[in-house]
Amino acid sequence: MESKKCIACRRRCSCYHCRKKSTEVFKELVKKGELTVEQGKELNQELKRNLKKSSQKNDFESLVKDLTPEQLKALKDQIAKAEEQEDESES
Repeated sequence: MESKKCIACRRRCSCYHCRKKSTEVFKELVKKGELTVEQGKELNQELKRNLKKSSQKNDFESLVKDLTPEQLKALKDQIAKAEEQEDESES
């Protein structure tokens, strides 16, 4: 009779330890999953910022590339005037 009680006690104890260990593993996996989600969000935001920067650069380059020679000369004249004004304001 004593051995049956001992076996029952061992079963309960092993079930308890299994449950405890599985809970710890589950919590660790959840924590890793949350970190992965946060890292994914950060990478997504960084990619969006980089895409905006590169698209702005490409927009300017395509605008200048599509200018006629007359428009390009006018743009250069405006830049020269702006530089002159800047030089005068610094002096």
